[in-house]
Amino acid sequence: MRLPSLRTERLILRPWTLQDVDALHLLWTDPDVRRYLWDDVVISRERAVGAVRAHFQSVATRGIG
Repeated sequence: MRLPSLRTERLILRPWTLQDVDALHLLWTDPDVRRYLWDDVVISRERAVGAVRAHFQSVATRGIG
């Protein structure tokens, strides 16, 4: 199963890919973002890869992600 993409004039929302790991990791380790996510823990890149892979599994098994 593949999740759909949503597009507006100014925004594209699409499912994650492995190519998004570095951008997600950068976002998730930003102090202003981290204080609301991950219980303020600085996550490793490997944990970010795991989160993206868990997303893939959720989409495949439950159709959500």
